[in-house]
Amino acid sequence: MALETKNNDSVKASSLFSPKEVVCGLRGVSLEGCIRVLVKRLAKSGVIPDADAALEAVLKREAMGSTIIAPGLAVPHARLERLERTSLAVATSVDGMELTTGKGDPVRLVILVLTGIATPGEYLKVLSGVSRAFSEEGVIDKVAQLPTPEQVWEFFDKGTGSLPAFITAADMMATNFIALHHTDKVAKVIDCFNRCKVTEVPILDDDGDLAGVVEEQDILKLGLPEHILWLEDMRFLLLFEPFGEILRKEQQIYLAEIMSDRFVSVEEKTPAIQVARELVRREVKQVFVVRGKKLVGIITLSNLLGRILRG
Repeated sequence: MALETKNNDSVKASSLFSPKEVVCGLRGVSLEGCIRVLVKRLAKSGVIPDADAALEAVLKREAMGSTIIAPGLAVPHARLERLERTSLAVATSVDGMELTTGKGDPVRLVILVLTGIATPGEYLKVLSGVSRAFSEEGVIDKVAQLPTPEQVWEFFDKGTGSLPAFITAADMMATNFIALHHTDKVAKVIDCFNRCKVTEVPILDDDGDLAGVVEEQDILKLGLPEHILWLEDMRFLLLFEPFGEILRKEQQIYLAEIMSDRFVSVEEKTPAIQVARELVRREVKQVFVVRGKKLVGIITLSNLLGRILRG
């Protein structure tokens, strides 16, 4: 069941749980132990029909990768087949819950999210709202120290935990990306391709604006210019002789000379479904997210699919 909105307005996270689904002051438990407590609480409230199946689904998702979205904050989740509505459960711990790996900051706030299996956007909306609500420094600790379930619920009810009406490019983008300058040399982008395992690199101009992109294919074309592509007999090139010219000039050729404008960019507020459409329609593997002309994030096809289909 999709989150209900009125006139496309956002809804509050508080509408997805009650103080009965809040556990305060957990001590001496691990993150997994906390998840077990919250699943039992939801089952006791009658929210989930099968607690064992729900727990199995959440722990299976946890095994795929960490759901810690900020220091001290975890948002474990799962998609269930028999779930009437998106539901949350919240737990706090002043001392912090130990992680299975023993690495990282102790988790002080856990928000368990259960959604229907056919509504992939619901979890992303909750995650977006939660990320914004707890982006301010100190808020996680503040909520973790609230003594009663009613006070925790009220924190979300004051509008702090509002969920967006739809998911945007800003919600899906990665902000830790590689970008080079148009005055950098070809050697630098070759190193990026080799070391970072990316297939294309955005190029910025003197103002820091997105100016172009260099793909692996552009480097290949330097070694195999068009006149060579039409040769029938390639035996004299079996040792990649033309690529020797690249090695000789890689410290001389500027990226401005080989970059192209064959890239797709979208604004931060672009609906994520439109980003997916652009990836398919334009047959590209990543989209650049811009604020004006400034590059602020990248959405790759693999990451988009992972977020939508696996969370």
